[in-house]
Amino acid sequence: MTDRRREAGRRIEDYHGHYREYLAESSDIDDPRRRCFADLAADAGRSCRLGRSIVDEYGAVRDQIGVELLSGVPETLESLEEGARSP
Repeated sequence: MTDRRREAGRRIEDYHGHYREYLAESSDIDDPRRRCFADLAADAGRSCRLGRSIVDEYGAVRDQIGVELLSGVPETLESLEEGARSP
């Protein structure tokens, strides 16, 4: 594993750790994300403002309802639902 990949993995773990920490204190999904990215930016020697602005830009282009199911998914979900109802 390269140093770069190892560092990326550590940053992901840091993000998840910070996220869990902030989630309990937050009233919406964007707050812990903004706080995490501010922390990660500061840890990387960048400004907290930069981290928050990355989250804001991501939020502006993210479309969580603009997705399409893969073929076969509706049938699979129906089958799982039917199986869950069976005794």
